[in-house]
Amino acid sequence: MYPFACSKVYDIREYTDNTKWGPFMDDDTDRVDWEKVEAIMIVLRANIQNKGLDNFPIFTNFWNTPFPGTWPNSYIPMPLNREITPLETGDPYDVSGTWLRVVCFLDYNDFFNYNFPGSDHLPSSVPRHALDVGEATRLILMKIHVTKIEAPGPEDGQELPVVHFEGFSRSLDGSWDENANSDLRGEVNIYGSCRLTREGEVRWTTWSIFSGQERWRSESVQLGGLRSSKVVGNWFDKDYDPSGPCGPTAFWKISDREPKSDDQQVLLNDFLPIVDGYEEDFDGEEEDEDEYLPQYLDLDWFMVGDDI
Repeated sequence: MYPFACSKVYDIREYTDNTKWGPFMDDDTDRVDWEKVEAIMIVLRANIQNKGLDNFPIFTNFWNTPFPGTWPNSYIPMPLNREITPLETGDPYDVSGTWLRVVCFLDYNDFFNYNFPGSDHLPSSVPRHALDVGEATRLILMKIHVTKIEAPGPEDGQELPVVHFEGFSRSLDGSWDENANSDLRGEVNIYGSCRLTREGEVRWTTWSIFSGQERWRSESVQLGGLRSSKVVGNWFDKDYDPSGPCGPTAFWKISDREPKSDDQQVLLNDFLPIVDGYEEDFDGEEEDEDEYLPQYLDLDWFMVGDDI
C-alpha cells in the first residue's frame, strides 16, 4: 500500500493550478480529494512508524487510534496560562497555540528521476509506477497566533470568516535545519490563513519565511472540521515550481498554552503539559530541565535524522 500511496503523493502531475497544489480535486472547485488525503496519511504514518515515533503518546493518540478526533470540536485543550486576546475570541478555528508538524520529502535526485525520466510518454491519466526509495522526515514545532480576521472572499465558504495568523517554528531534528527554523530573533518565519472552502471544509494555507524571503508554501485540509484532528496536505515551492520539490505534511495542535520565550526553550515548555498529564508550568530553570526531561520526554529518541 505504501509504495502506491508514495507514488501519488510525489507525482508532480498531481500539483496543478486547479488543485491549488493541495489535496483538492483537479477541477478548480476546491472539493477535497479524499483519495489524495488517504495517500498522504499512509505516507506520513509509515515514516512516523519507521522512526519509532508512534511509541510516544503525542503521536499514538493522533496516528494509531482509529478515527481520532474526526468530528468538530474534538480538540479539548489544557487550561490556559494566559488571557485570551480580543482577536482570539472571534476566531472560530482556534488557531492560536502550539502545533506539532511532520514533513516528509524525497532526495531531490530521486524526486527528479521519478517525475522526469529520460523518455516519458505516460498519459496524464495513468499513474506512475510504485515508489519506494526512502524519505527524510522533519518534526517541527510551530507557535502561531491570530493577527487579523476578515470577511470571506467570493471563492470561500461564506459561513465563517477568514483568519490570518503568524508565528515561528523550531526544528525538533538533531541537526540544525534552515528549512524548519530561523535564528533571526523577532522575525516572523511562518504565516498563513484559515478559511472554509465552498464545500464547507476547513482549508489551511501556510508560508514559511527564511532570511526575510518566502520559500515554502502548503495547502491543507482539516480532518473532522472545526477544532478537530490533524491538518493534512501538501507542501511545495512558493512559486509553484513545475520541477518541484513537493511532498506531504500534517500538523496538529498540542497545546493552547503560550511559551514563555521564543527561543529553543519553547520545546520543553510546550511538551511537558501534554506528556503524561503534566499540568504545571515549566519554570525553565536548568536543574528542572535535567529533572523532568528523562521522565517525560527522551529527546534522544525523539530526534529525527536524515536517513530512513
